[in-house]
Amino acid sequence: MSACIVLVRHGETEWNRERRNQGRFDSPLTERGIAQAHAIGRLLGVLPNAAAARIVASPLGRARRTAEIICEHLDPAPELGLDDRLRELSIGSWDGLTYSEIAMCAPGIFDGDGRSEWCFRSPDGERYEGFAARVGDWLSEPVDAPLTIVVTHGMVSRVLRGLYARLPRDAALILPVPQDKVFRLSNGAIEEIPVGGKMARYRDITPAEMTPAQRRVHDLIVSGRRGRFGGPFQLLIRAPEICEHAAKLGEHLRWGTSLPDRLSELAIITTAQFWRAQYEWYAHAPLAEQAGVPAAAIEAIRHEETPSFDQKDEALVYRVCTELFKTRRLSDATFNEAVTTLGETGLTEVIAIIGYYTLIGNTLNVFQVAVPEGTTPPFPE
Repeated sequence: MSACIVLVRHGETEWNRERRNQGRFDSPLTERGIAQAHAIGRLLGVLPNAAAARIVASPLGRARRTAEIICEHLDPAPELGLDDRLRELSIGSWDGLTYSEIAMCAPGIFDGDGRSEWCFRSPDGERYEGFAARVGDWLSEPVDAPLTIVVTHGMVSRVLRGLYARLPRDAALILPVPQDKVFRLSNGAIEEIPVGGKMARYRDITPAEMTPAQRRVHDLIVSGRRGRFGGPFQLLIRAPEICEHAAKLGEHLRWGTSLPDRLSELAIITTAQFWRAQYEWYAHAPLAEQAGVPAAAIEAIRHEETPSFDQKDEALVYRVCTELFKTRRLSDATFNEAVTTLGETGLTEVIAIIGYYTLIGNTLNVFQVAVPEGTTPPFPE
C-alpha cells in the first residue's frame, strides 16, 4: 500500500443516469462524466507528489476511460496500470438491470438490511466475503510509490474505505460514492475532497438507502412517463409526499397540457431566468430551442433583454410571465388577450408551469445544484 491513496470513482455513465446497475457490464461516460474526469485530473495534477504518482484502474471501460482522461492532466503522464481486483462487484444475472427490475425478480430484496446487503443476495453474483477478499488483497499489497491514484467503482470504493478504516460491514456498505469528490487515504485517516466549484449541499440517495415511503415514490416515478429517477426528484425525495405530488404535476405539465412544447418551454426558461436557476436553464434552454423558440430570443431572455418573437402567442406567453414576475399581477389587457388566444385552460396551465418550475428552480438553487463541470453557468453568480 502506498503512503497515500487517492480513491476516485469513475465519471457518470449513461447507465448511471438510468439508475441501471452495471456490474461486469459497461456503459459509456456521459458528457458530464467526461467533464468530471477532466476536473478530477486538474485537481490531482497539482497535488504534492503528483509527478511521482502511480495510477491504477479497474479494467472495465468506464473506469479505464476516466483514468485515461486523468492521465492527460498529470505531468509527466504515468503509465496506466489495470488491476482486475478493482473491477466492480458483479450481481450475476442482475447486472444490467434497474432497481425496479431487480425488485420484480426478488420482491422485498431491498427491505430491512437489504437496503445495504441486497447486492450480495443475487442468485448467481459475488458474495461479500469473496469480494472483500479481493479488494483487501489489493489494499494490502506493498507499493513503493508516495501516491497511488485508484480509479474504480462505487461498491469497490465503499468496501475499500471500510477495510482501510476498519469500519463494521454495515457501516461501510452505506458510505457515499459521489462522482464529483475524491477520497484521500493517508496515515489511517480518510479525507473527502470536493472537485472544483461550489460544493453541492446534497448527495444522491440510492434506492437501497431509501425508506419504504421514499422507495414507493421512487418506483412510481421510474414507472411513469419519465422512465428514470433523478434531477430535482433526487432532492425532493427527502420529503417523499411532496416529491410524489410534484412528480405527478410535473409529468402533466410536461406532457399533458393543451399547450405546445414551444410555449411550455418558453414559460419554463423565463421562470428559470427570473430565479437565476442555473441547472434549470441548462436543462431546458436546449429543449426550448428544439421546440421552436428562436435561439436569439432565448439568448435575449438569458441576458434580461427584450426578446423578439415571430409568433404572437410566444410574445404573449413571455408577457404573461414577465408581468407576473415584475408586478405580481396580470393587467386586464394581458389577461383578456391570454384568454382569447390560449383559452382559460391554457392561461391556467401557463400559471401552473410558472409555479411548478419556481418550486423546481428554488429547490435546485437551495441545494446548490451546479451545471456539469466544464460548462459555463448561464448566469453570473
